[in-house]
Amino acid sequence: HDQQQQYQQQQQHQQYQQQQHLGGNACAGEAANMTYQAPGRRPSPLRLSNAGGDGGASTTSIACGSGGALHNACAAACADAASDNTAASASAGVPAVASTTHSMPAMSPDSPLDDPAALLSKPLPSPVAQVSSFLSRPTRDVRQIVSSLSASVLAGVHCVFAGPFDMILSPGCKPPEVQLAERFGAVLSTQMSAGATHLLLPPVLIAAGALTRCARTQALAMQAHQLGILRSLHLVDLRWLLDCVAHWERLPEDKYATPLSQLCYFL
Repeated sequence: HDQQQQYQQQQQHQQYQQQQHLGGNACAGEAANMTYQAPGRRPSPLRLSNAGGDGGASTTSIACGSGGALHNACAAACADAASDNTAASASAGVPAVASTTHSMPAMSPDSPLDDPAALLSKPLPSPVAQVSSFLSRPTRDVRQIVSSLSASVLAGVHCVFAGPFDMILSPGCKPPEVQLAERFGAVLSTQMSAGATHLLLPPVLIAAGALTRCARTQALAMQAHQLGILRSLHLVDLRWLLDCVAHWERLPEDKYATPLSQLCYFL
């Protein structure tokens, strides 16, 4: 009879432990997402945890920071729940487990959230003033920025386009070669002058060996000879200009140079 009574007590004790274990986990899962908010303060998380673990009684207490009646009520309710839980465990013969205290950081007394009226009374910047400040900023066109960067690439280059017709004076829109030369800082002329540095030769005439048969090209060479600049003049393929533009730098003329003997029949 004594063994049967002892076995029944053990069964009741195990059932009680399982109920406490399931109830503590459910309470912890629900309380994990609970929040409270004291007047004039930002919400703080209120978390409960099962201090007993598996097979033990759950005793929980919370230490709240300063900040209102809701903190004190919360602490009192948790203390009552902890004392009831401890008393129930003692009456059932379950050994008590040490409680676990979770401390919550106290609010700073100087926090601006303590005084919502001060936040609401703070003047906000006027939308009109913000727009006016934005519009008053100096603006620059991207074309002006690119032009300022490219204008120095061919600085100091004074060139003349050779060939059967003058590309600078061509009717209608200027050819791309002329536009690029001007955009990258080169000075263009229709006739030879003492300041000319480059004579740009059409690749088609160079490949066909027809430079000596082009009347306008020969006339430009004669002008350079009379000015005494023919031998110092850079006789280059027109592709030198295009490659300088593509690389955004003045490239050496040696790779694009044309011998003087291919240009002048009178020398």
